[in-house]
Amino acid sequence: MTLLPLLLLVTSQPARAESPGISTTVEQASTATPKEMATGAAEMVKEINAAVATVSELLKAAENEKKKNEELLKCLKDKLPPLETIKEIAGEKDNQLKIALASSNHADTVYRELVVVHGRAKVLLVEAQQCAKSAAGDPGKTVSTVTGGTDGLLDDKEREVEIIDWGTPA
Repeated sequence: MTLLPLLLLVTSQPARAESPGISTTVEQASTATPKEMATGAAEMVKEINAAVATVSELLKAAENEKKKNEELLKCLKDKLPPLETIKEIAGEKDNQLKIALASSNHADTVYRELVVVHGRAKVLLVEAQQCAKSAAGDPGKTVSTVTGGTDGLLDDKEREVEIIDWGTPA
């Protein structure tokens, strides 16, 4: 079994569509209504659970490869424990939020904490997926934008320089 089909399946899932009124940034969290907080929290917990499942599946597939990629295994093994911890924290925060919403007590603070751990989970998921893509032969690309300049070296227009990493020769 190769990682590429699993990776394509995992990364082809659409990102969560932002529902009107559901705040997912820390700045907007303070203006969310109790209903929006409850709905947003449920969605974030669901996404965090999915992130843990995705990285677990990627790790399982990497472990089942005939030719082990130690770099990929290390990367995925480094990402999974923090994701599992975030999953536990998110479950606790979701329960705390339900209690806070029922008692009208510090719900916005708990919701903001959940937004922060959700953001961290998203970062870990993207990093794990990038590890898998690199291992599958898709190192990605880096695009740098250069603006302005000195002594007339660059004009006022932005120029993009695409750097393609072809990987290391085998």
